[in-house]
Amino acid sequence: MSSQTIYSLSGMRSLGLAGVSSVLVDGFSVINNSAGLAYLSQSSVAVSVQNRFGINDLNIFHLSGQYRLRGDQAIGLALASTGIEGFRENHVTAGYGLKLMNAFSIGVKLNLTNYHLAERGNLFRAHADLGAMYQVNNRLKLGLVFFNPFQILRIREYDEYFPTGVSFGASYMAGNGLGLFGEVSKTELLPAQFKTGIEWHWMERIWLRTGYSHTNSSYSLGVGIHWNNFTANFSFVHMALPGGVSGADFAYSW
Repeated sequence: MSSQTIYSLSGMRSLGLAGVSSVLVDGFSVINNSAGLAYLSQSSVAVSVQNRFGINDLNIFHLSGQYRLRGDQAIGLALASTGIEGFRENHVTAGYGLKLMNAFSIGVKLNLTNYHLAERGNLFRAHADLGAMYQVNNRLKLGLVFFNPFQILRIREYDEYFPTGVSFGASYMAGNGLGLFGEVSKTELLPAQFKTGIEWHWMERIWLRTGYSHTNSSYSLGVGIHWNNFTANFSFVHMALPGGVSGADFAYSW
């Protein structure tokens, strides 16, 4: 399993941008890049459901809460769960983001994962991710995430480390509500992944998104709707094999 597992696509904004996540600041920053917590203008709670490959039982659920503290800092807590018959994977995540200066922030995410296998019982693992975000100017933003840099063991009786990895992304606001996104990530034992996305603030309350991931030649489409303190996002990814991915998320901010 990769170090990102079910967190590889967290939130439908990310899904609509082909999985670009390291530069996003939204209701799932605690999962995607904890450094983004420091850029939040409001506290929020969000829920997401995602179906993979059209399999009825293969759903991924996320629940995320993020709270702004005094100063340029924030904390977050997230729960996630997925599974099929005979197997279940659950996550509990806590994150913290802090601005070290006006345009630069760092973050840390601690994650506890439980695997339940019908024939083997429960296995637990813990790992930490580190993140950074830099607002170069009012148009360009950079994001960096190190996955599991400390090589924490999953369970003592197995001499296994979880793969480490890194993800680097950039976003550029081109004007007229148009945002361009790109990200490259590399995890041990896996080839590099390249993702690109476009987000267009089409109308006052509506965003349109599309993206492409070269890893599995997948294309994504998404739409976001914002009304007062509520936000809803819907996304779909088409890939030749093993099939499509679709989902929705809903968030409330204050």
